[in-house]
Amino acid sequence: MPHSLWEPAWPADDWLDQPPDLALHQIDQHLADAVARGDRPAQLLAWMAQGQLRDALGHDGAADALQLAVSSARAWGDEPRWIEALLAQIHCDADHTHHARALSACRLALDAARALGLGGLAHQALHASATSLCYLGEHDLAVEGFEEARLVLLAQGADPASPPARVALARCAAGQAQAWLMRGGLLLEAGSGHAAGEALQRARALGERACEALAGAGARHSHPALFGLVRVLLELGEGAQARAWVARVRADCPTPAPPGTLAFALWVLTESMIDLRVGGAAPARVLERLREIQEVGHPRLRGGDLRLAMLRCLFEAYEGAGDYRRALECQALWSQIKARVRRQLAHEHGRWAEETLTALRNEADEFVTQDLRGPLAQAWGALRALPADTDAAQPVAALRRAAHSVRRAMDIADQYLSVIRAEHLRREDLGPLDLSALVDDVCEQMAPPAGSAVRLERRIEPGVPILGDRILLMRALANLMSNAFKHAPDGSCVDVTLERARGTVQLRVRDQGPGMPLDMRVRLFQRFATGAVRKGNGLGLAMVARVARVHDARIEVESETGRGTTVTIALHEHAQGAAQ
Repeated sequence: MPHSLWEPAWPADDWLDQPPDLALHQIDQHLADAVARGDRPAQLLAWMAQGQLRDALGHDGAADALQLAVSSARAWGDEPRWIEALLAQIHCDADHTHHARALSACRLALDAARALGLGGLAHQALHASATSLCYLGEHDLAVEGFEEARLVLLAQGADPASPPARVALARCAAGQAQAWLMRGGLLLEAGSGHAAGEALQRARALGERACEALAGAGARHSHPALFGLVRVLLELGEGAQARAWVARVRADCPTPAPPGTLAFALWVLTESMIDLRVGGAAPARVLERLREIQEVGHPRLRGGDLRLAMLRCLFEAYEGAGDYRRALECQALWSQIKARVRRQLAHEHGRWAEETLTALRNEADEFVTQDLRGPLAQAWGALRALPADTDAAQPVAALRRAAHSVRRAMDIADQYLSVIRAEHLRREDLGPLDLSALVDDVCEQMAPPAGSAVRLERRIEPGVPILGDRILLMRALANLMSNAFKHAPDGSCVDVTLERARGTVQLRVRDQGPGMPLDMRVRLFQRFATGAVRKGNGLGLAMVARVARVHDARIEVESETGRGTTVTIALHEHAQGAAQ
């Protein structure tokens, strides 16, 4: 069993928090001792640690050590350690911008962790997957992935106030902040200032939450979150707040980051950015600090995203010091590396998209084979059972069974097509519409007839304009209401409300049914995900999730076993007014 549910199990914390050269020497000794006494779990952990630290130092043999851990754990039948070793390999692949390979391995690790009921490792696989998706520009999927990782953690019964769980939850918030920051940067490049501002404000709120939760957690955890928050604050022009957060983290950090580590490099970059853009240390002093991290061997500093950040700081420092020749050299190198990184990311995105398309095709094949063929075969069987010569009364029951099966197949196909339509919809395809009228129309269509066992109650605030896709929003609301009616007990009511609240437009569907435990809610909005309480093919809620994502909306699920479920979709109001 992994030694910790919430923390990565490779390597031990005391190794990660030491200077890399010293840590690597200790790991080599630890490995020799483990081999001598035949301690296989200790050998696996040492190989994992050895591989990651060699990679962080830029030494040869990192990939060999990690592959040895993966293959040995599999050969020895140690499935949990195999997942841990795979996750260690995934982190190194991501650091080297091999995101397609990392995402493919993440799927293997996640499936294996779920099959074994190892929620902590499932959390780590989801976090790693979301991180790679973020770098590939799939920011919406990344935000969802970090949220699912957070829910998996809570579903394991983690106490959010305990230090390990607090760190893990904060890392999810920091990951979401990174996704919103990167999205905001792309929107700024595209000239969408208002949308970029909203994205950066979300990044700021999440980054501040992460840094607050990581107070006193150690440089390895706090410095990456601080680096992201400072970037957001500087982009928003709030240099004083950035400096205040640096002072706060410095005061709360138990020990400084050891030189040569990624955390140390992030700290130097953070201080340098503030000094160069807000004022503080002289350019010459900034250059001295930056030279301390130029030899750090971590792949992100050798040629990845942090290399770009370092070159940007070097350019500004040389320019501030009046050394324009070196400033131009840094600018030229920055352009070369940025072009190379973008080409690599585009290549990785293409590979990931191809693998995702293959998976979707397999999904579709399975869907047609299992979900559609079943009811159609039932219909065909009912029709074949009809006698050739009979009176008109006899085939009625068979025809009804056939009609029911065909209708069920049509509903499943309609839901699947809605999911596919939602998958291909983009924000630029949305148009102005009156959400109040839309909700009222759906309620009219879905309202049960008089005398039904379940009532419909609606409270719809008039004149709520949004940007949206009418067909998909109607389908999404109909799916939520259908689920609510399906699980509402006799004598109860389903409530549908639309109101302005907390700066958003909130569309809410509430039932008084059996509710859902937290572990079911974790995967509720994934395609083909169903549970013991919520029956069905899993397509309807997947479509709802995609519709919400393309409308830049947030889904909140409040549920308690035996006390009903409330699903809220929080959308943005459109200031320009709705179409008639």
